[in-house]
Amino acid sequence: MIKNYLKLTFRNLWKIKGYSAINILGLTVGLTSFLIILLYLNYELNYDRWDPELEKVYKVSLRKAESDISPNTQAPLANLLREKGAQIEASTKISPDATFEAPLSVGEKTFSQSGMISADSLFFNVFPYKIVAGDALNPLQKPNAMVISEAMASKFFGKENPIGKTIKVFNSFELEVTAVMENPKGPTHLAIEIVHRSPFENDNYHWGNWSFHTYVKTKNVLAGNELESAIDQIYYRERLQKEKGKTYPEYIKSTNRESLFVDAVHDIHNFPKYGSSQISTISILLILAILLLFTGAINFSNLSIASSLRRAKEVGIKKVLGSSRGNLFWQFMIEIALQCIIALLLSILILSIAIPYFNREFPRIAKLIRTRFFLDINSPSHRMSPSSHLTFWSLPRYFPLALQYDKGT
Repeated sequence: MIKNYLKLTFRNLWKIKGYSAINILGLTVGLTSFLIILLYLNYELNYDRWDPELEKVYKVSLRKAESDISPNTQAPLANLLREKGAQIEASTKISPDATFEAPLSVGEKTFSQSGMISADSLFFNVFPYKIVAGDALNPLQKPNAMVISEAMASKFFGKENPIGKTIKVFNSFELEVTAVMENPKGPTHLAIEIVHRSPFENDNYHWGNWSFHTYVKTKNVLAGNELESAIDQIYYRERLQKEKGKTYPEYIKSTNRESLFVDAVHDIHNFPKYGSSQISTISILLILAILLLFTGAINFSNLSIASSLRRAKEVGIKKVLGSSRGNLFWQFMIEIALQCIIALLLSILILSIAIPYFNREFPRIAKLIRTRFFLDINSPSHRMSPSSHLTFWSLPRYFPLALQYDKGT
């Protein structure tokens, strides 16, 4: 029975190959566009989720007034919160200059490299970067230590072992490579390739220096408001209470007060409490993806129904010769299913060709396709489109019309 259905299906598709080609290509374009946008959305929503430990990492910022927000904090703040906060396991301060291109010298070669930050010795206690070579316990313990990524190790030293080699920064001071870190498995708001200790760290360590970003890692996953309340009390008690002369409950009732707040690192890119966010762009793209899928589905439905009207005589003859409603239903269902499968296979082919171009900008998309798309064809999102069911159930309505048409001829 199925063999006969398939024979009829291929025969009918070839008989109206123009309709079939337009139908399949329309659905392919809609499905491909939907999947590409969906992959990009998945990329955007996976910022700073490449390690479970990041669930316990928060960025600390300062609110001086309702509209006066400072992402930069004082140099000693990280140490203060670590020493006084019972919930805090580790803290670190970093310089927010990763986008700046710094001149680096390796022997006779000179490079201009972005993605370089200075940090204290506890950076790798907060951020779970994997050390693949060198000192894995405390790579930033030395005052002139530098940790580079695998890409930078290859760029600067080729196939040589970079551990123990020196790199001159700003043509001013030399740093020793103590470890090589693995690039994160997903997108991150900290696009870093090099982490180093600053030779001016001790001179810059005072409360008047507001040139650092502060991050803390908690012992357990906490709600943001719980951590925020705890560190804000510490900051007020240690830094402001003597000057303000109020208890903390009294102080938080005042307007335009100075206070700390936190953002979970996986919320910084899309859901920050202050500053720019990508969520509006993501929402627009999600709506666009849904509209493209529905457009393809509606186009598929319209062409399928138009094609079915041309086959009204065929349906009527089969009904007269004894074909049941179920047999006709399954014949048309297999035809639609085959077209959906062909469209899906064409979408996969187009994606496999297009992904290298997208991969230049979004390096994790190819991995997402390998792990979540090609191996998950049977997931609900890859089954036949809703338009198929519309066509299946609308065809029987034309059976009486087909019989009348047959009698008329």
